Amino acid sequence: MAVKSIKVKLMLGHLPEIREGLWHLHEAVNLGVRYYTEWLALLRQGNLYRRGKDGAQECYMTAEQCRQELLVRLRDRQKRNGHTGDPGTDEELLGVARRLYELLVPQSVGKKGQAQMLASGFLSPLADPKSEGGKGTSKSGRKPAWMGMKEAGDSRWVEAKARYEANKAKDPTKQVIASLEMYGLRPLFDVFTETYKTIRWMPLGKHQGVRAWDRDMFQQSLERLMSWESWNERVGAEFARLVDRRDRFREKHFTGQEHLVALAQRLEQEMKEASPGFESKSSQAHRITKRALRGADGIIDDWLKLSEGEPVDRFDEILRKRQAQNPRRFGSHDLFLKLAEPVFQPLWREDPSFLSRWASYNEVLNKLEDAKQFATFTLPSPCSNPVWARFENAEGTNIFKYDFLFDHFGKGRHGVRFQRMIVMRDGVPTEVEGIVVPIAPSRQLDALAPNDAASPIDVFVGDPAAPGAFRGQFGGAKIQYRRSALVRKGRREEKAYLCGFRLPSQRRTGTPADDAGEVFLNLSLRVESQSEQAGRRNPPYAAVFHISDQTRRVIVRYGEIERYLAEHPDTGIPGSRGLTSGLRVMSVDLGLRTSAAISVFRVAHRDELTPDAHGRQPFFFPIHGMDHLVALHERSHLIRLPGETESKKVRSIREQRLDRLNRLRSQMASLRLLVRTGVLDEQKRDRNWERLQSSMERGGERMPSDWWDLFQAQVRYLAQHRDASGEAWGRMVQAAVRTLWRQLAKQVRDWRKEVRRNADKVKIRGIARDVPGGHSLAQLDYLERQYRFLRSWSAFSVQAGQVVRAERDSRFAVALREHIDNGKKDRLKKLADRILMEALGYVYVTDGRRAGQWQAVYPPCQLVLLEELSEYRFSNDRPPSENSQLMVWSHRGVLEELIHQAQVHDVLVGTIPAAFSSRFDARTGAPGIRCRRVPSIPLKDAPSIPIWLSHYLKQTERDAAALRPGELIPTGDGEFLVTPAGRGASGVRVVHADINAAHNLQRRLWENFDLSDIRVRCDRREGKDGTVVLIPRLTNQRVKERYSGVIFTSEDGVSFTVGDAKTRRRSSASQGEGDDLSDEEQELLAEADDARERSVVLFRDPSGFVNGGRWTAQRAFWGMVHNRIETLLAERFSVSGAAEKVRG
Repeated sequence: MAVKSIKVKLMLGHLPEIREGLWHLHEAVNLGVRYYTEWLALLRQGNLYRRGKDGAQECYMTAEQCRQELLVRLRDRQKRNGHTGDPGTDEELLGVARRLYELLVPQSVGKKGQAQMLASGFLSPLADPKSEGGKGTSKSGRKPAWMGMKEAGDSRWVEAKARYEANKAKDPTKQVIASLEMYGLRPLFDVFTETYKTIRWMPLGKHQGVRAWDRDMFQQSLERLMSWESWNERVGAEFARLVDRRDRFREKHFTGQEHLVALAQRLEQEMKEASPGFESKSSQAHRITKRALRGADGIIDDWLKLSEGEPVDRFDEILRKRQAQNPRRFGSHDLFLKLAEPVFQPLWREDPSFLSRWASYNEVLNKLEDAKQFATFTLPSPCSNPVWARFENAEGTNIFKYDFLFDHFGKGRHGVRFQRMIVMRDGVPTEVEGIVVPIAPSRQLDALAPNDAASPIDVFVGDPAAPGAFRGQFGGAKIQYRRSALVRKGRREEKAYLCGFRLPSQRRTGTPADDAGEVFLNLSLRVESQSEQAGRRNPPYAAVFHISDQTRRVIVRYGEIERYLAEHPDTGIPGSRGLTSGLRVMSVDLGLRTSAAISVFRVAHRDELTPDAHGRQPFFFPIHGMDHLVALHERSHLIRLPGETESKKVRSIREQRLDRLNRLRSQMASLRLLVRTGVLDEQKRDRNWERLQSSMERGGERMPSDWWDLFQAQVRYLAQHRDASGEAWGRMVQAAVRTLWRQLAKQVRDWRKEVRRNADKVKIRGIARDVPGGHSLAQLDYLERQYRFLRSWSAFSVQAGQVVRAERDSRFAVALREHIDNGKKDRLKKLADRILMEALGYVYVTDGRRAGQWQAVYPPCQLVLLEELSEYRFSNDRPPSENSQLMVWSHRGVLEELIHQAQVHDVLVGTIPAAFSSRFDARTGAPGIRCRRVPSIPLKDAPSIPIWLSHYLKQTERDAAALRPGELIPTGDGEFLVTPAGRGASGVRVVHADINAAHNLQRRLWENFDLSDIRVRCDRREGKDGTVVLIPRLTNQRVKERYSGVIFTSEDGVSFTVGDAKTRRRSSASQGEGDDLSDEEQELLAEADDARERSVVLFRDPSGFVNGGRWTAQRAFWGMVHNRIETLLAERFSVSGAAEKVRG
């Protein structure tokens, strides 16, 4: 049963006594949960860790301190209980306490338990002196089985009773309660509500020992400790795994190179010491990383041509030349210059692969240092770490209940009745019964209707994609506040407490509840799907698709397809009514320029494959093991959210606002270069001055002319005084920087005013999607750029060597950050909803009488297929820019939201490995290159050339005037995939890359594809005759089945042929080494092997266009692909250009 959450606002504007009472209830619940949690933490008798000010973990209470505090409380409890018997030794009391904790929190010893049952069974025996619970003497509840057997005349009741009594005697609960009784520790602690006198509670009943409020507080404390113990176990296991990973990496890749390891550590230490003012508490700050080593391969190749005695300037010349050729693929100049020093040259002269492996090793160290050994223990707080007051539905029996009152205050004006609530009476918060609170109107509530024929918790739930209303039930509810409002309230109170008085601006005119802000009721709603309403746990097509609970990976049971279709033939019913008609799958490839590309295939008989009216053959994939069935293509298109389509005017607005921001960033970057020239060290000053001059040579086309003129004038003035002493030079640089900074500050201030006035959010007439902002990734990226620029601007220092660091818990641009986070959440929900409606066959109507509604047009899909996130691990699969944006939040968020939304509609959601799905053509299997088209705009002026195109022109040294609109440029991250599998004179095939990736997901699903069909990693060996021998790594079952006993041999080290290895002994590395590692870890180790040429990755082209389909070394393979595509594109556009001249 799907569980949904509806958050509605309580209308308390004219009910101040309820508003203030709710806040007192919120405080009481948090203090009560804290009270019981503290007791449980002491019973645990272990170390407690919290996050320190620097973000690191710190132990704020040791196990010994917990035991001492616990003993003080236990001895005090014996006195308060008037115990005169055996007091027990400290060890005996601590032992009983620990056994009690293991019963209350079974997760601490690797067991499972339910907090509700444990809270119900233990609170009274531990807090109520009159309780008989846990002693085995209670006569209430379900009768033992032997009593029923006795009443039925079954003679075996005597034996059953004996077994029952024996098990009862061994019950650890009874033993622990008896031990507490023996040592005078019952009750163990007071009932919290009896000690909390701020609220005037209703008196306890005659046979009542604890209040329902306390039961929920105790249950919430158990839930927190159970979750915390489970998290402790996972964190500890992960930390141990990382330690083992570090040790194995070091042993495998640095044995025998200890002198280079020591030299690398010395280099990192000197880099740290040579950065005054830039010290960081993190040990990761000055480690060698892959980012800092970008371009190192080419640089080292050039350096190796120089002798060891060459001056450092010769090495620096090579660095500058490489940096000028491709600044985007250049790492740290300071690091490279340090590596050029004679003392550190062995790091790359002795073994050119060492630095690459050391950077990979540093990645492992960084992850280990970021990992936690223990879960952080945080106690509840009304403001900083709140828990919520909870209520059960009208049929609940454990805690206080609520009733949802439809139309209680009029049509569409609902209310909620609380069984118990805290209300202000005569200035005192008082517990009262039967309080009704009005609820603000909500579209989510408009979709609900009471089911009068059933119980008061049953409702009907409307949905635009449902053939009728779903049946649902109200679940529990929580009283909640906005967390941001609580944080502000807590910060104000803490500040006032530290000052000892309230400043005039902090004085409140209202009550404490006014500072807490609006109050919400979070309702849970359990909704039955169509299959559940029909009495089935799962829909019938779930027998065809098995979905893993962990990875959501889909495995097709091909043998079940024919049986399912026989029972559910395809009748083509549109909309959700047709979910049990036929079998369709929709694959989804999440994109950047557009939200997603979708493709729908249905299972059809092979005799349905007939050409269309134009003679085109249908597009289909064969189904693994099914000769007479195929997956037939029905439709494919892009999903665009608001903001992902643009007119010329919208594009102009986006370019203008982005250009404004980029100008400010360029100005600040230039100013930062000028600041760095003010260092006292003359060598660094000269190097920074050369960098400044090199930057100025590139021009200031992207900066305001007046500011650029002033900047040049200041630099010329400084150039005339280069011979000044260190301190005098520093003062002159600071004076120049301050002059430029003041003018730039005015520009930043004006820009911020425009943004705050929403000047860049221009309303455009036309379709609603054609807007500058919307839900596009481009809009979110623009907002993120704003945030990063403002953060950099706030931390800008006008003094060389001075670093302004933000504190860990500092608040910066809170409103903008919240706006960005809300925009991301909104995009995920909108995109998941759109994907689901597409899968169910609905189309949004934009005009006519049904405008603004969803209309069933296509038959629905039973399965939605997405890319598996774990497959984003290959460095040469997707561009880094796409990886970072997809992996951070988009892919994972859409998957989780889609699973949540699709559950009630009986639509299955799964994933499939998608590595290199955007690099191979789905129809032909040929590899290709991602390309962009030259825009149809004037390319004569540098500012009009897109950034990606200017980088391409600089790298290839082509003339912009020679480019023609529409020409395909192989950039590796474009919208189009170009392969050498085309027909006709051009020889290339051009497809939309995102739609092709969606087609590839379908192909991999239906054909039972495995990545080893096109990519294999092998261990390298040298044959006796000088040939290269590769032994496949058997990393999974599919690879073992296919490549066990197989070797690859080559004479040139590029193209490989398959041979038999039955007579050849395989190395241990080929026999599944690292099977216990994750995909990411295996790839990291593999990259280190690549650096030492210990392993080789082979690719092949199934279509045979590249290297005749032979297995080819990875780098050579993609080089062949790139060269062939470039050649074919050059021929294609040279022919088209010649034709245009002839026509002219």
